[in-house]
Amino acid sequence: MADRCLDTGGALTALVRAGYAGQRWYQGQAEATGGLLIVEVATPEGAITVPVPQRDLMMTLGIGAVGSSVLPDLHRTTVAPEVVGELEKALEGFRITGRVMQPAQLLDALTGKVAVISAMRQKASPDLAAKLWITQARYADFLSWMHEEAGDLTQAIWWIDRASEWAHASRWAPMVAFASVRKSAIATTHAADAHRTIDLAQGALHTPGATSAVLRFAAAELAYGHALAGDLRASRRALELASSYYQKAAAHPEDELSFGPRVLDHDPVRRSWAYCTIFAGRGEPAIEVLAPQMTAVKGASLRAYAIHGAKLAHAYALAGHPDEVCRTLAEVLDTTAVIESATARRELGRIRPVLESRWPRRSDMQDIAQRLAILT
Repeated sequence: MADRCLDTGGALTALVRAGYAGQRWYQGQAEATGGLLIVEVATPEGAITVPVPQRDLMMTLGIGAVGSSVLPDLHRTTVAPEVVGELEKALEGFRITGRVMQPAQLLDALTGKVAVISAMRQKASPDLAAKLWITQARYADFLSWMHEEAGDLTQAIWWIDRASEWAHASRWAPMVAFASVRKSAIATTHAADAHRTIDLAQGALHTPGATSAVLRFAAAELAYGHALAGDLRASRRALELASSYYQKAAAHPEDELSFGPRVLDHDPVRRSWAYCTIFAGRGEPAIEVLAPQMTAVKGASLRAYAIHGAKLAHAYALAGHPDEVCRTLAEVLDTTAVIESATARRELGRIRPVLESRWPRRSDMQDIAQRLAILT
């Protein structure tokens, strides 16, 4: 009922079932009472096995409640073309849910969907299989992000590679390029590695077939890399490139599948410049961009609010505004603890040394620093 009312394409149902699927095992096999199928998802490094509720697979294939009787003949099952639209709708449901739910709670359901798609792809016609490759790549990309937000960078990179592999199989060049953008973003956020960020971003910019939307993200990552290296002039040039690609993408949205974050996506280049100034150790230019957006971001996504707020608090700290730092962090720390965001935690971790060096004697800053130490 909730899925129908919220039009999530089955995402909520999948999340509920994932809470029960795969929990009870006997000698390496799922108990029969759980109604599970063990589905293999092929990768170049071998196959991963995923427990998928039998009902999920049957409903996704359009077989219905009596589908258990046809399991022995699953290889003869016809996959309906409409299933791609339903899977895309479900993915959007997961994206919406991911804005307010801890990422670890989505991982099993998302992995199960990837397994279902893999099973369907093997039964589909060549044309439909090509579309399912793309859908599988999009799920892998989102699954990578949720692993990143859960703090598991190894799995995040692994799923990025799967997204690239499946996109390559379907000749979907934009996702192949976007995989390099995602790796560049991880190098930026979690390692502050300027050289790695720049190299990966340039690789994406030179990937044949990348669309304007993907090139915009790549140019923004290039700007972040230059900012981490302390070269804001080069950042400016990269963001001018990002702006031109953004305008091209906006002029022809029909050519683009959605990539990257879509919360408050208006004027993303201006926001990217704010991030660049923070990476370069300057706060004031970022405050005037980020502060007015706080309320709107909170209404759109708690996850985005935690990340956005952590960056704003960092900007306040760099600019020397202790009262604003305390006020902003009081809200952001609570939100981060609830939503679980490794990106927000990493940004918060960069604030603590600034507080300890600038305001070592303020008791409120000491309290905040202690909370930061616990959370990060």
